[in-house]
Amino acid sequence: MRYSDTIAIQSKNNLKFINKSFHKKIIIFRNWINLKKKKEIKKYKKDIKLIYCGNIGPAQDFKSINFIINQCIKNYIYLDFYGRGKLYDEIKKKSGHFIKVYDEIKIEKLDKIIRNYDGGLISLNRLHSTTNIPGKFLTYIENDLPVFGIINKNNELLKMTKKYKIGLTTSSYQKKNIEINFSTFIKNIELYKKGNFDKVKNVFSIENNLKIINNLIN
Repeated sequence: MRYSDTIAIQSKNNLKFINKSFHKKIIIFRNWINLKKKKEIKKYKKDIKLIYCGNIGPAQDFKSINFIINQCIKNYIYLDFYGRGKLYDEIKKKSGHFIKVYDEIKIEKLDKIIRNYDGGLISLNRLHSTTNIPGKFLTYIENDLPVFGIINKNNELLKMTKKYKIGLTTSSYQKKNIEINFSTFIKNIELYKKGNFDKVKNVFSIENNLKIINNLIN
């Protein structure tokens, strides 16, 4: 850091983990998403279908994912997995009528099927101390998909999902609290579909990052 002209971080919440002497060098440089996708109106349907796409390993908190799987089975909710990871074989053992597990697919194919879902799931290990923006979160937002997440404290996404009403995230890993929050998410999923996704997309737009780069080099 000492010899860097600029230090880029994903979220302002991560400033607290960097020595104040370097703060003048810091810029917020986020992951980015595609803003060109056309918004589609999703018709209400009786069955609820959720998706989890991406890695499943120690960093994703397998216990929380496993608990959500059981909640889906208990409440007749469909949940499809597309991914990879150290613990992915454990997920495959849960395959059944409501739980489907597929290998990781290319983003082009994912783009064609993801709009068939009602919501997306994210899970982060509680031991994370900084704001981690999972790539799957951006994929969901890019496609106007409400998000349910179990994520670490101090993560910026806790406030963001609540502020823009794009889903429900919690930093509680207690089973009872997860059950209550997940139930609330499912009951209000049609309302979350009307959340301010465009505002969140602008936060992560490539245009914002290009402006930052241009300011640095000009």
